[in-house]
Amino acid sequence: MLWTEIEPIISLSLHSLTPPLQPHSLTPPPQPPSQPYVMRLMVAKVIEVAPIRVYEVATFYSMFNRSKVGKYHLLVCGTTPCMIRGSREIEEALLKHLGVKRNEVTQDGFFSVGEMECM
Repeated sequence: MLWTEIEPIISLSLHSLTPPLQPHSLTPPPQPPSQPYVMRLMVAKVIEVAPIRVYEVATFYSMFNRSKVGKYHLLVCGTTPCMIRGSREIEEALLKHLGVKRNEVTQDGFFSVGEMECM
């Protein structure tokens, strides 16, 4: 997504960092945009907050991606209770079947596998 597309969406307030938390938009878009470092700096400048604040939000919420993801982004829980119940084995099976490493995209661009916290 280009900055020219994002700039009109962002208001000049800290609250613009968390619009996905609003009840009407809890479902992330089918293909969330990636957020490279430069983009985060630009957002921080526009809404007049420290870049670390943008980074905190971008890394906390799983619907924000800092790198390219596949059309179908599969997320596996990385918390201890889920690991005890076999989440690592599930992730390993997905990665082996798709032939990628965590946070890589398959050659056809359809799948990627990442980690998230339980909901």
